[in-house]
Amino acid sequence: MTQRELLSVRLCDLNVSIEGTWLEERIERVGDELAQRDLRFNPHFWLADEWFSPTGVPGVALPFYLAHPKLTRLVGASTGRKGVAAGCRDSAWEPVYPFSGPAARYDGLP
Repeated sequence: MTQRELLSVRLCDLNVSIEGTWLEERIERVGDELAQRDLRFNPHFWLADEWFSPTGVPGVALPFYLAHPKLTRLVGASTGRKGVAAGCRDSAWEPVYPFSGPAARYDGLP
């Protein structure tokens, strides 16, 4: 699929999910890091159109494009985030930690 064709696909028709992608591995790593620190916080993760942590929900929305390698590169290139454009998963994952803090407040953690 060309970039032009990909950009014309509606979000609901992209057929992207967290399961089976590198995101699933990273989410497991977050859970492991929390358990190692003896934190009983188990945040929810889901795909959305941007990063966010909604008020009252112990979780983090992940941008849908992170579940699709070609979209990740395309968004990285269009936003100037060189690491994301090159497919660097560490660069793409960086925002999850700042969003996890507010999510923890809604799970009863101080």
